[in-house]
Amino acid sequence: MEILLSVENAPTPTGGVAVVARGEVDFSTAGLLDDRVVEADELVVPPRSVVVDLSGVTFLSAAGVGVLVAAHHRSLRRGVPLWVVVSHRSVLRTLTACDALSVLRVVDRSPAPGTGHPNSRARHA
Repeated sequence: MEILLSVENAPTPTGGVAVVARGEVDFSTAGLLDDRVVEADELVVPPRSVVVDLSGVTFLSAAGVGVLVAAHHRSLRRGVPLWVVVSHRSVLRTLTACDALSVLRVVDRSPAPGTGHPNSRARHA
């Protein structure tokens, strides 16, 4: 059986947590992404950030978008900024089609070392 998605949590230099995903996020794998994002959210002390790095994700379904939007709302309630890093056009297309760019903070590269937040062009801030 082929592994469709791998997700790992790693500390950021500023005390936040990066959730690094590689592969495909669909109905069958969205739960794994959700588990790791929930873990990251629980580990972070406000005002540190959670960065969901989807730069290694080549496919994102609406189920994955639902995970990200729910994580965004959880993080807001806790005062934890949540950033989503996207590099594949197909992932950005899904976020656009689901109107998630109006809710999520999406950037096109990882946070700058030592800053705790993305230094690239934010698609929503």
